[in-house]
Amino acid sequence: MAENTARPRFKRKQYIVARKFQLKYTGVILLLMFITAGFCAYIVYYTTMVLFGEKLANVYPQGHLVAMVKLVNFRILAAMLVVSPLIGFLAIYLSHKIAGPIFRIERVLADMAKGDLSIRITLRRGDEMVSLADSVNRLTDAMASSIKSEKARVDSAIKELDSLKKSSSAHTVEKLDKEIRLLAKELEKYKV
Repeated sequence: MAENTARPRFKRKQYIVARKFQLKYTGVILLLMFITAGFCAYIVYYTTMVLFGEKLANVYPQGHLVAMVKLVNFRILAAMLVVSPLIGFLAIYLSHKIAGPIFRIERVLADMAKGDLSIRITLRRGDEMVSLADSVNRLTDAMASSIKSEKARVDSAIKELDSLKKSSSAHTVEKLDKEIRLLAKELEKYKV
């Protein structure tokens, strides 16, 4: 069975499909961004103040130095506030590449549990979990093939049974017995 490597193109219509997961993911990314930015700003700021603070205090009057420090603090805070929405949007977008496939796989598995083995999981280009989707599709194909074969055997057994009812010959009974035993053997591989 050849794998379908070409992925159909889907337009993203809704970026938040798994609200709890995506908001948690975005929150973690933003928290890490703030911690990293704060740590880097502290290191740069502290190093600068230790190395240049004394020299700057001799060059600039105390009030002017305080104003410069406040300006640096304001610019660091402003930069973090400007970058935060961009990082937040990027986190939502990236989480959608995970949450979207999870949402589709769950939906297809729910339909399979209801007995619909004709559906396949199709993901967008660039989505994560492609190998999982392909594995579920192979499982669905194998189950559909097996069930199709068993349905054919059952149909054959029913025809033989109908024939037996009409003629009641020993040959027909043997054929029916064979079909039913093949079906029983095929069904043994399923655990329920």
